[in-house]
Amino acid sequence: TDANLHETTLIEKGGTRSGDVHKITICNNDSLPAQNVALFIEDEASVKNYIINNVDIPVGATLVLEDNLSFDKRRNRMKMITNKDSGNGPPNITVTIK
Repeated sequence: TDANLHETTLIEKGGTRSGDVHKITICNNDSLPAQNVALFIEDEASVKNYIINNVDIPVGATLVLEDNLSFDKRRNRMKMITNKDSGNGPPNITVTIK
């Protein structure tokens, strides 16, 4: 992956968290915009099915997702990719999954 990208697994394949997802909020707590955020379901063959891709979240804003979020966690995982901010790490964002 690109050195400027930070990938995080939100729900692990076969993990204890249910794949029955009804709502996801992504809040940008950083002093810089969270740029090019991607949220996707990844299958066993590492194929990415994007829920959002290349979305910018302004400072202090919260993105709310409520449609087509559930998936089969026995076969798939949910991941997020963010660009590193101008500092040395990923943007300071909070993700809530319900």
